[in-house]
Amino acid sequence: MATPLLFTFIQSYFAAFRPRSLPALLEPSTGNNALILALEAGNYLLTFVNESLDQCILWGQGRAKALNLHGTF
Repeated sequence: MATPLLFTFIQSYFAAFRPRSLPALLEPSTGNNALILALEAGNYLLTFVNESLDQCILWGQGRAKALNLHGTF
């Protein structure tokens, strides 16, 4: 039987990857706009990482980074 602490950790971990709507901006600013762009790009991150791996990354450090990101998601 899982302990309550372990269950809470696992539940929180999986909740971190669920889709969420973008936050509503109270004021337009460069920083706010940059954050929205980053959050929107994050939705496509796994797609881009998988595509890059399928197309054979020749740069060793780049391939390591892509594999690390792939394993994260």
